[in-house]
Amino acid sequence: MIGAACWASHPLPMVHALSFYLLPLGYLNWVGMTLLALAAVFWVRNLVSPGLLKYVRSGEPITGRVCQVGVRAEGTAESPLGRFIAEVEFLHPDSGELQVLCVAAPDTFALGETSRMDAGVAAGDYVTLVYLPGRLEKTLQMYGWMGLSPEMDLIQKDGRPLQPMSAIASLLIVVAVTVAAWMLIGYLYIIGRYTALDSNCWYPYTVGIALCTIPLFILMILNVKANPAKPGGRVTGYGLALLVSVFGGFMIGFPAVGFLNGYFDSSPTNLEPVKVVQLWQETTNGVLRTYQLEYHPYPAGPKEKQTVAVDTLARFKSDSLGAIDVGRGWLGMRWLRDFHPITWDTVDESDPRHYPGEILFQLPGDGRTTRIAPWVAMNENHSELPPEVLVPELRTRMVTYLTRDVNARIAEPEKP
Repeated sequence: MIGAACWASHPLPMVHALSFYLLPLGYLNWVGMTLLALAAVFWVRNLVSPGLLKYVRSGEPITGRVCQVGVRAEGTAESPLGRFIAEVEFLHPDSGELQVLCVAAPDTFALGETSRMDAGVAAGDYVTLVYLPGRLEKTLQMYGWMGLSPEMDLIQKDGRPLQPMSAIASLLIVVAVTVAAWMLIGYLYIIGRYTALDSNCWYPYTVGIALCTIPLFILMILNVKANPAKPGGRVTGYGLALLVSVFGGFMIGFPAVGFLNGYFDSSPTNLEPVKVVQLWQETTNGVLRTYQLEYHPYPAGPKEKQTVAVDTLARFKSDSLGAIDVGRGWLGMRWLRDFHPITWDTVDESDPRHYPGEILFQLPGDGRTTRIAPWVAMNENHSELPPEVLVPELRTRMVTYLTRDVNARIAEPEKP
């Protein structure tokens, strides 16, 4: 089901757009086909191989006595695992001699959960052992550790028999992980997109963080009072409640204030000239990618980085000129609405108006005169005149390009 969902989701436009930020989404078709192939492999394996059920079909049971039980550490340093092992003694079914062997449970568990696990047997207990004919030493198992019969299962966790994960639980885990990933992307997007430009706008942030911290602190205090601890523990609980509440209030309140300030902003367009310094792509663990545009106010000023959409980044090059639209903000905090590139568009020669920075030129071998002017591209259907301070350099750059790279002849200088 998961493989089919991945394969079917791959061509969706929304998934394609988001694959630039959550990189695995770009390979959903391959992920889906791989999962479907694995499902087919497991289906065939289960069809032709009985697995542990071979002990039920052809195994031979004998009675054994547990000598000692322990946990064997396995896995890696990053993911330590534990496995129950037991030393058992029994009468060999062929020779009748007393024999001692070590048996290990087929399944492992997280080593950190050892205190929550119970092997279900102790030294001196008599248990049912089972083996495959002709291979006793290599196949001997404790039947109650194999998970083949719920009535005879011995291993418990938190005092309850182990239960296999249902298909619904598996799907819910997948959904939860997916939702968490979307929330992380949204959180990072809001912080990068709506954080205020000015560093002195502390008042709205303080109020927002406080409004989020106070309810969290009240809930934490109620929880401490509802769960009385040993003497002195309640004081520690109050201190921990305060720290958790302040941290949670900051993590929620800071982006929430920025989002409200920007999302509900209806102030008019306010273009400020900038010069692009560098374009950045940052990838985290090969999964999450963010795009940033480094710029400074034109003609000079401190450099800053701003998180932008991938299509915004594609409209700029290093050292290019542009404009930022700075909104006043719903809460009065200046924020960067968007970056806008400068484009040169053709102007009708019959248009009597003069546009700042306009250029008249003729291409080689063409007697016609072309008139162009710089514009700030706000969107596909709307443009604004560029800030005046940009006009001289914009015109110089375009004249250099026309004369050097296109061999055009400038028909007349810029009109005063």
